[in-house]
Amino acid sequence: MSEAIGRIVVLSFALMAALPAAAFEQSSAVMVRAADGSNLGLLRQLSNYPLYELRYEAPYHVGVLPISPVYPASSVQAERAFACTCFSAIAASGNRVMGRNYDWSDHPVLVLITKPAGGYASVSVLDMSFLGYSSENDPLRHPARLVDAPSLPCDGMNERGLAVGMMAVDEAKSPNGPGMPVIGALGLMRVLLDNAATLEEALALMGKYYVAFGQGTPIHYFVADRSGASAVVEYFKRQLRVFRAERPWQVSTNFIFAQTSEVVGRALCWRYARATDRLSKTDGRLDPTGIFGLLEAVSQPSTGWSSSYDLTEASLELALGRKYATTYRWTLPAAGRAVSQKHSSTGSRMKSPCRWGTCRLSLRRYRNGSQWQSRGRRSTTRRSSTSIPRPPLSWFAISTTISRERRGLWPGSRTRVSHSPSI
Repeated sequence: MSEAIGRIVVLSFALMAALPAAAFEQSSAVMVRAADGSNLGLLRQLSNYPLYELRYEAPYHVGVLPISPVYPASSVQAERAFACTCFSAIAASGNRVMGRNYDWSDHPVLVLITKPAGGYASVSVLDMSFLGYSSENDPLRHPARLVDAPSLPCDGMNERGLAVGMMAVDEAKSPNGPGMPVIGALGLMRVLLDNAATLEEALALMGKYYVAFGQGTPIHYFVADRSGASAVVEYFKRQLRVFRAERPWQVSTNFIFAQTSEVVGRALCWRYARATDRLSKTDGRLDPTGIFGLLEAVSQPSTGWSSSYDLTEASLELALGRKYATTYRWTLPAAGRAVSQKHSSTGSRMKSPCRWGTCRLSLRRYRNGSQWQSRGRRSTTRRSSTSIPRPPLSWFAISTTISRERRGLWPGSRTRVSHSPSI
């Protein structure tokens, strides 16, 4: 009897492993807590990449945290670390966009949504290895390290349409004037997301801090705003160097602008050459393949994620591991409401209680944290068995929309799953 049960269990796990990635069932959002027991926010797993989403609700202080394991400052090691690509361009719609490939490794990914008191709401993407997580170390079971998540964005955008990304370079040394506050290299990006609405405001803030690169990988920054302005910003030989876009588009990879001409940069980096070639032919307007077409063209086997930021609409669309037929989308409208969506290509219907792709299913949690209402083909109401403490921000409404649509860019059908918690 026990042997038969064992066979059934093994078979069950085998069937689960055979399911396509698109059939992953997203986990429910749970309130996670810091080591001292205080609430951090609502966390859930969105895919088995793994991809997580955290709606951070606790107050936070941006401290000095390391951005990576220690690497020698050499171009070879930098290529192994953050051999990333950033660019600004114009979408077919006319919207201003920023694209970014994070090229390092397939570590767990966290999409962080924050709305600090007195600051701007933002959505950012983190490499969870900086927080000590791996595919074996589940943040849902061990969430305490998430307390440092706001200080470690790798790229992000705020509700005002200001976006920032980073790329590894061979060296970076910050000015160190008397009385300048000290901040981590990624913590600086958090300051910009929370406080800057334009490129000019971001540059003013970047000149006020001593950036502690320490023994970690040196980086430079790409900053773009909704007006179309963008710049590569470097801390080079203890000077803040700003290289503004001279055209409606701009590209940056892993060479230092302060000591490298564009001609030499094209010879040093094939990704820079390919992106500039494509954008120069169209004066910055993306071709029919869109922003993900260019991100795919400059991707590498080490590309962990690709971020598409629409600065006009304040939205993020994210692809993981060069799988550009499946993307996740978040939006930060003017009111601060965050929306996340999943698009996945599949040739057949995915199984669900109400036949995915053919119905609308909404889940809404009321302010008392105990009553849920489900709308779809049928409507029911139930009370949760446990009471979740009400979060300090108004992240109460959670809705899920499942629809099916045809897209011309990627082959096959695409399934959209949207989650729209209001901030």
